[in-house]
Amino acid sequence: MGWQILAVFRGLAGWPVLSGEVSEGSQHDPDGRPGLGREVTVHQLVGLELPDQIVVECIEADLDLAFPVVSQGAGELLELFLAHSHPVSIITKGTLITRDLDLLAELAKRNLCSVAISLPTLKRDLKRVMEPRVPSADSRLRAMEQLAAAHIPVSVLFAPVIPALNDDEIEQVLEAAASAGAREAAYIFLRLPHEVKGIFSEWLQVHFPDRAARVMGLVREASGGRDYDNRFGIRQTGRGPYADMLGKRFRAACRRYGLDTGRRETALDCSRFDPPGQQQLGLF
Repeated sequence: MGWQILAVFRGLAGWPVLSGEVSEGSQHDPDGRPGLGREVTVHQLVGLELPDQIVVECIEADLDLAFPVVSQGAGELLELFLAHSHPVSIITKGTLITRDLDLLAELAKRNLCSVAISLPTLKRDLKRVMEPRVPSADSRLRAMEQLAAAHIPVSVLFAPVIPALNDDEIEQVLEAAASAGAREAAYIFLRLPHEVKGIFSEWLQVHFPDRAARVMGLVREASGGRDYDNRFGIRQTGRGPYADMLGKRFRAACRRYGLDTGRRETALDCSRFDPPGQQQLGLF
């Protein structure tokens, strides 16, 4: 049986990690997430014994995607998944993914692939300060159109939802994504773990000093009076009246525009996996 891989193609520099407990000696990345703690090749990756889902985070750079943990490029990785019928879900805020439409389409034919594109704002001025080095909203919507035209399941991820900055765009973003061919939608409330809180607060003071207090006030309202509530099931959406209102608006907009709101990743076929190398015969 295969395992669904979630590949996160980042548009900004980050800490790439192949996430998931794979042995008692597994190391952790600086964010405290479990990881392989060692370099692996793509072929080793496909042959590993892994949990139900693992995460491959990658950096989108120039014409190729760099894989400090998994060294091969995105196209080669997708070719390997296709050769072994290995399911993969991709989350990206970039558009380079459209270079591999042929591979993604073939994976999708076998119910082995889905793509989610992150789109937190349609406002150009806000995008410039939120995501200064990633493609525009128009470019990402065009990528959705190309994926949908190739019959590749595509969804939109409205994230992060930042109170008093982009929370007024829920309906507009979902409408635009649905028009571009998205089938599903999800959202993630702003998360401020550890040192991220200080970085975000400084960013607010630089770019939105007039709204900084209002933003943080709503963040705390949705986090039980704290800057961040890291409990599972709460950290993604927040809690309290303001968070409930966001959820209701999101679900109403999804119904209006015909978007599903289940799991962020489409359920893929994990039964087709053909492991590489010689396989041991079953006992029965």
